[in-house]
Amino acid sequence: LQRTTRRLMLTPAGQELLDTLAPMRSVLAAAESRIAGRHSLVRGPLRVTAPTSFGRMHVVPTLPAFLAAHAEVSLAIDLSDEFVDLLDGR
Repeated sequence: LQRTTRRLMLTPAGQELLDTLAPMRSVLAAAESRIAGRHSLVRGPLRVTAPTSFGRMHVVPTLPAFLAAHAEVSLAIDLSDEFVDLLDGR
């Protein structure tokens, strides 16, 4: 890139790189859109840990609709005001 206080433009090398990569970006975008629809079903275990008051006010009220929409999710929720080390704990 060539940058001044008033402009930002590609250098000749930058333009060549952009022109070379443009077809690859199109192929990648097409592949991503084909694959994206394959995993639309949400399933598996979901563990939620939250402070008690936050969980009661914001998490728990959303659970019935979430679980109704995603019946294959098995939920484990832990509401506690104790410190939880997410990396060291379970």
